[in-house]
Amino acid sequence: MRNIHRAGRRAGRRRVCGCEGRRLVWDDIGGSLRTPAHFCGLYTLRCTVGRFPFEGHVTATPGIQSILPVQGPIARSIDDIELYLRINVDPEHVSRDPLTVPIPYRGVQPIRPLRIGYYTTDGYAYPTPAVERAVMQAVRALERHGNGHTLIPIRVPDPLEFMRLAYGLLLQDGSRPRFNLATRAGDPVDNWARPLVRLMRLWSWVRRLLAWVFAKRGEVRSALFLRMAGPKQLAQVHALQADKEKYLYKFDGMWRDLDLDLVVCPVTATPAIPLCSFSDLAATASNTALYNVVDYPSGVVPVAVVDRKLDAWHEAQEESKERVNDRVHKMIRKHYDADKMHGLPVGVQIVARRFQEETVVMGMREVERCLKAAKEA
Repeated sequence: MRNIHRAGRRAGRRRVCGCEGRRLVWDDIGGSLRTPAHFCGLYTLRCTVGRFPFEGHVTATPGIQSILPVQGPIARSIDDIELYLRINVDPEHVSRDPLTVPIPYRGVQPIRPLRIGYYTTDGYAYPTPAVERAVMQAVRALERHGNGHTLIPIRVPDPLEFMRLAYGLLLQDGSRPRFNLATRAGDPVDNWARPLVRLMRLWSWVRRLLAWVFAKRGEVRSALFLRMAGPKQLAQVHALQADKEKYLYKFDGMWRDLDLDLVVCPVTATPAIPLCSFSDLAATASNTALYNVVDYPSGVVPVAVVDRKLDAWHEAQEESKERVNDRVHKMIRKHYDADKMHGLPVGVQIVARRFQEETVVMGMREVERCLKAAKEA
């Protein structure tokens, strides 16, 4: 378990929580709550924009309204997550922030037969064996020990489109304000971020040329990032926001057609990744970024740990030409090592429709209860 990266901008604080330290609030605009919780065997809740007060928080994307950050907890139990939810939607607390939607706490309803969708891949970043096993372990536990739940395999609509929107809207300013802030502060660029920062600082015509080269080679995901990473004109941002709205209706239509209560899915494609590999594996954030694009609440529950025997990567899992030829999947394969990752925690994501945070917490409790029942059976 040496040389493992505990995730992104808030890594040290997640380690504090994992070691029973105390810090209450973090934020999430693409997975910064959920990914570290998954990496560290902890619990979290990413709420719908506007459900929790956000006044006073400093964001990395001030003024950008297309995809907004939310604040939330990372905790060692679901009880702590529910307590945080109850406190943050208290009318007295909510009344102090005019941008918060005044929905009072509705209680975590008793478990009833649920219609639960699930998938092991979002179609953008294919999962490693450990992540796939964790999702299916949760699904089997719900099938065998749930109160008559119906489990339905689903497919995420148009994965390239939701990542086009995520890249285009999150990076609409080309990240220049963040780079300028770091330069003025005299902060060095961490080793793990240098390749990505160099790529973002390229001239637009160089990025477009590289995107064309990658597309010709069939590496559509890398080409997509290069095309969408640069600063946008106002008309381009408006077009992306209109497309985001269309995608939300498409995704919500799929949800309503299947009459789903919840979805169980991966948090990222890998367990905790090696240090300095973030630039290679940034695209694996697709599993969390999807729910920032559609703004659905989601929680993370620890389910399993990596097993060097059960989770070894077999050649049969690399049959897809897309996986072999795409750099995203080459990097996943390069950095995943079940032997070195043996014992690392693996979580799953529990998702509900917008403003149904109580349903997410109910689903988290049910997954944990069913896993415990499966272990005792």
